[in-house]
Amino acid sequence: MAAPRRHGSDGFDGNAAHFLCIIVQMGALDNMAPTEAATFVTGMDAVYYIAKDFDRARKFYETGLGLKPTMEMIGEGGGSFVEYDLADGTTFGIAKLGDSPWHMNGSIEFTVPDVDAALKSAVAAGATLNDDIDMPSCRMAWLTDTEGNSFCLHRRK
Repeated sequence: MAAPRRHGSDGFDGNAAHFLCIIVQMGALDNMAPTEAATFVTGMDAVYYIAKDFDRARKFYETGLGLKPTMEMIGEGGGSFVEYDLADGTTFGIAKLGDSPWHMNGSIEFTVPDVDAALKSAVAAGATLNDDIDMPSCRMAWLTDTEGNSFCLHRRK
C-alpha cells in the first residue's frame, strides 16, 4: 500500500474530493444565536447504506471490518436490513430495499484504533483504497466497499 499523503498544518493540499474544510477564526461564531432547529438535534444515532447484493455487503462489513450484527430483518418482498451497534452508541446499517434501485447515499467515517490494520483487513475483504491522507489532526483512509459506497477508516491524533 502507498504511504498516506501528508498535509500541511492547515490540512489542505488543494484536493478536496472527499471532504469540505471550512476554516473559521476561533470565536467568530460566538455571538451567533442558535436557531430553533438546532435545539432538536443532539447527536447522530445511525447511518445506513443501501446494498446491491445484501449477502455480499454483510460479508464485507462482518469479515472486513469485524462488525457484529445486533438486529436483522429479512423481508418477504426482497427488502432486508441488518444493524451493527458500535462502541460509541451509534448504529451502522445495511439495507436492501426490495425492488428499489441502488444509489450511492453519502459516506461514513468509521473510528478505528489502527488505520493500517483496518485498511489491510478491508482491502482483503474486497474494498478498494481511493485515498490515504495523514493530516496533523487525523489519519483517513477513503475506500469503496463491495457495493460501490464510499467509506473512511478514521483515527484522530
